[in-house]
Amino acid sequence: MTPPSTSTSSSAMHPSPSLKTAKSALRKVIKARLSTLQTSSIEEQSTAVSNAIISWPKYQAAKSISVYLSMPSAELSTAAIVRDALVKGKKVFVPYLHLATERDRGQDGYLPKRCMDMVRLHGLEDFEGLENDSWGIPTVADEGVEKRERVLGGEREGQLDLMLLPGVAFQPINGGNEDGMVRRLGHGMGFYDFFIRRYRAKTKEVAGEEPLLVALALKEQVLENGDAEVPLGEHDAMLDGLVIGDGRILGKA
Repeated sequence: MTPPSTSTSSSAMHPSPSLKTAKSALRKVIKARLSTLQTSSIEEQSTAVSNAIISWPKYQAAKSISVYLSMPSAELSTAAIVRDALVKGKKVFVPYLHLATERDRGQDGYLPKRCMDMVRLHGLEDFEGLENDSWGIPTVADEGVEKRERVLGGEREGQLDLMLLPGVAFQPINGGNEDGMVRRLGHGMGFYDFFIRRYRAKTKEVAGEEPLLVALALKEQVLENGDAEVPLGEHDAMLDGLVIGDGRILGKA
């Protein structure tokens, strides 16, 4: 996951006051649920999600994936997925936050103070050697990052077949049927939505294929069966699928 950070806002990305209030209220509800969750439950759900992903044909077929690196609490662990992908020879990209430069500006003119790219891990030793940031999240160091393959903004740009995303709350549309999408509520910084918009613009320019966007969620983060709706703004990306802590894979994925 990516930790909170300050960023500039503009009319291109700034949500309306009512939307901002609705999102903030839902984050409080979900975070209250997660605050009472036992570590053993998170571990069990992490195992169920990892097993579901690893046995999923679309993951098995993917040659290049991006995956968030998890916080030490209140979030599904992705370590088993990262290790499996590296052992199987997949290209594995993980989040890297950096100060934005002019080349990071969106097509609508929006340029945040900081933005996110995905950078490639060299292998298992590289992954195991990552140091934790102040939030306890394994993080790629600034030193030497220019030598890594990157999805956006680098001299060597990679492409993704599958993105595994974090978030605060998720809601499958149409009951999670195969023709449905998934609503996602993030932590409020817009890192993933901005990255997805820029990557979609890149793939459109080169007539490439967009990656499958799939979120990983604890059961407590999923809104189903008449729960309140996950609020969405103009620039909030809808996802293709959702893998839940009970092992279910929902949505178009």
